Amino acid sequence: MIKWFKPGKDVFRIRYTTDNDYEPDFVVETESEKLLCEPKRADQIQDPVVLAKARAAATWCKHATAHENENGGKP
Repeated sequence: MIKWFKPGKDVFRIRYTTDNDYEPDFVVETESEKLLCEPKRADQIQDPVVLAKARAAATWCKHATAHENENGGKP
């Protein structure tokens, strides 16, 4: 790990429903990539809201990676 931070309010606004935004708990940068991190207990993994946030975050990461790849950044 190179660095990490806890995003402040409105740094990330990832829409996961029509009326709700998601902000990841942590962002981590390694030598080769950048990661959104959202730790959860095992009993939370199948929660519908957690799954909706995960899908939205995956879509956001797909677009962010494409942007970074086009501009010489890290996925």
